Amino acid sequence: MHRLRSISFVCATSKETSDTVCRATCRSLRSDNSDLLNATTIWQACRATSAATTFFDPIAIGPFKEKFVDGALGANNPVYALWNQAQDVWGGQLRASLKCLVSIGTGVPALKSVRDDVLGIWTTLKDIATETEKTAQQFHRDKSDLDDEGRYFRFNVDHGLEDIGLEESKKKTEIAAVTRRYVESQAVFKQMKACANNIAGREYHGPYRIPFSLHRVPVSNNFVARPSATEELEECLLPHRRSHTQRRVFVLYGLGGIGKTQLAAIR
Repeated sequence: MHRLRSISFVCATSKETSDTVCRATCRSLRSDNSDLLNATTIWQACRATSAATTFFDPIAIGPFKEKFVDGALGANNPVYALWNQAQDVWGGQLRASLKCLVSIGTGVPALKSVRDDVLGIWTTLKDIATETEKTAQQFHRDKSDLDDEGRYFRFNVDHGLEDIGLEESKKKTEIAAVTRRYVESQAVFKQMKACANNIAGREYHGPYRIPFSLHRVPVSNNFVARPSATEELEECLLPHRRSHTQRRVFVLYGLGGIGKTQLAAIR
């Protein structure tokens, strides 16, 4: 999908209605958001989406001074909001035209039982409101074809971040170490490479290690050059001519004794 400019958006939660509101860099096709679009600066949008209620006060934006709080209360994993925004722009062409969708989490949460005391109920409700992994799994099921075709990637540290809270910025050393261990695992590395090659316009099917050598093939003293065939071989096989990572196959065929092996060996 190609556009003259990129489109960005953040999610915030309306303090008045508790609805998730998307602040985008373009006009919404669903509603008239021109008042907020024209009045909201980048820092205000960032402040609104990160206004966690236990740390920051709501921020008032726009001519009507609408108040917004943390976007995580309704869209801690905004993948569905992203899909809806993209569908508003590209409509029915989105699914067929989408090249790559990348979702990045902040760590798989630990499993917790539901407590029946007042504080426990409040904590449970907060966890439900800010969950991310169930949303990711639901999106994965709803859009399973994107995953099957290598167009959807979800990265989320599976162990080590579940006990680190939003306020624990001093644990950045632990966060870095656990994240590094996650990305260096073979399964994640392979997925990241596939994702990178997808974005770069290539496919990744793993390394090709088929042993092949013409080392002992004797060279004919009466070799007759075939410039057109040689050019086709170079165009297909030489790495500096192409930026692919796939194995390339070139078939030399013809009657016995006409120089197929010599043509391959000379290259």
